[in-house]
Amino acid sequence: MKIKYLTIAILCFLFTGILQAQILTNQESDENIYTIEQTRDMSFENQIKAYMSSQDGRLFVENQTSEAVTVQVVTIEGRLVFLKATTNTLVTISLKDFLQEGIYVLQVFDVHGNYYSKRFLVY
Repeated sequence: MKIKYLTIAILCFLFTGILQAQILTNQESDENIYTIEQTRDMSFENQIKAYMSSQDGRLFVENQTSEAVTVQVVTIEGRLVFLKATTNTLVTISLKDFLQEGIYVLQVFDVHGNYYSKRFLVY
């Protein structure tokens, strides 16, 4: 039996540590064909705003959705340094209290698996 197949794999390892994969398979054989696809809801990213105040060392996260979200900050090594589940429209994080100089990742998740991610530098 001659088997022809074409497999395309697209992997995207985001800075947040989240691996996204899209595998498209086309096989001409008696075997089953499986397609795995993961997509992101980009509208969630447009409803989250994050900005820093350089005067007092605070990070502000605006949640313009009506959903509960989880806000977390992790180090570049993946160590969790801040975690808060909230329905508030504004979360304020004081960076002076617990962060050393370095690169950090802000992550915001909702209950549907959508997420927002932004890197920032503390110096």
